[in-house]
Amino acid sequence: MTKPDTTTPPMRPEPSVSVLMTVKDGARFLSEAVETILAQTHADLELVVVDDASTDETPDLLAGYAARDPRVRVIRNEKNLGVTAALNVGLRACRAPLIARADADDAYAPDRLEKQVAHLAAHPEIGVLGTAYTRMREDGTPIATISPPPEHEIIAARQLFTSSVLHPSVMMRADIVHAAGGYDESFTSAQDSALWARLRETTRFSNLPEPLVRYRVHGSSVMKTRGAAGRRTSLRTPRALLAAHLERPLDEEVAAAMVDLYQGYERLEPDAIRLAIPLLREALRRVPARYGRRAARALRAEAAASAVKQAGHHLWGDRAVARALFLFAATLSPRHALDRRALVALRPRRPGRAAAQAG
Repeated sequence: MTKPDTTTPPMRPEPSVSVLMTVKDGARFLSEAVETILAQTHADLELVVVDDASTDETPDLLAGYAARDPRVRVIRNEKNLGVTAALNVGLRACRAPLIARADADDAYAPDRLEKQVAHLAAHPEIGVLGTAYTRMREDGTPIATISPPPEHEIIAARQLFTSSVLHPSVMMRADIVHAAGGYDESFTSAQDSALWARLRETTRFSNLPEPLVRYRVHGSSVMKTRGAAGRRTSLRTPRALLAAHLERPLDEEVAAAMVDLYQGYERLEPDAIRLAIPLLREALRRVPARYGRRAARALRAEAAASAVKQAGHHLWGDRAVARALFLFAATLSPRHALDRRALVALRPRRPGRAAAQAG
């Protein structure tokens, strides 16, 4: 059961932006997140916070903010519903025509909302607008700035393999989100990617180049705690998109191999690589017809870079796999054939050395 927190003040006139946040036992970082939202230069906002049955100091912190600032609206779930259902609770409570997402463990540049509101006003064709962002450690130390592509076609094409829109950076038009039915509650995680897959059929996406979000990576963050079940859930959307793109069914193992080879984050086993290369090649071959040549070039370059990285893992173990990866990369982006490691992998072994190793 969900009910408004008794500390929530009376309703104010409809704001221009609703900021939607959910939190569960997030007291450690909550204050920074809330205060950077309330300090926005675009002050005509409401902050809708869904407390998903927290047991730490979160309720007290939120009650204090609601008492001091009438823009804060707190909804407290009497029992834990999970992130996706909590997001839908908050989504139904948002009153503004624009909804900005925010997470309770991140921080936001003071002009984030101002810049997003202005961009959406100037570009009515865009329905979902993210931003560049800076990854930071628990203590706030910057790690790296990530600049996702601004072009809709590249964003849509990359969703075959990965997301190009950071969920807590997004501002979206409320009408299109409600028309799509909100978040799919069968997704316990990766609910944003599932929503983007539906919205990309009805609206356009973009990203602002300025890093307007500081995205915290820590031990309790979703990316660190999703586990095997979360991994399977995160594959549901790309698996469905790839199956439609290739016009053939894909089992989970095949989809995982394709996604992992494209992303290049982890070392893959040789069997997974052999499984993925021909299907990934075919998927990339089909990109220009659906998404255009610029998107095709962008995806080929990313896939080639990941293949080269993967080849490096196997260069001194399974040279046949390394060779296949370098050749795959070279067909996608010829400059990768000049990689010095490729020259090692592609160079024929001297018969004597091969015989000695065989012995």
